[in-house]
Amino acid sequence: VTPFGVGSSIAGFVWSDVNANGIYEPDPPAAGALPDGPLAGVTVSLYQGSDPDPVATTVSDADGNYEFLDP
Repeated sequence: VTPFGVGSSIAGFVWSDVNANGIYEPDPPAAGALPDGPLAGVTVSLYQGSDPDPVATTVSDADGNYEFLDP
C-alpha cells in the first residue's frame, strides 16, 4: 500500500439523497418535501487504482461522517 501522505486524511459524509439531486438539503426549499438526512453505519471502502480489493474500510458515525487517516 502506498501512503497518501504522512498525517493526511480523506473524509466525507454519507446521507440519504431523498430527491436524488446530489445536493445535501436538510431543509428542502419545496413545501412538503422530505429532508435529506445523515446515514449512520454505512461501510465506506477506499480503493487504490483499479485494484478490486479495498486498501481500507471504515463505517460512518451517527452523523454520517467517515474518515480515513494516514498516520
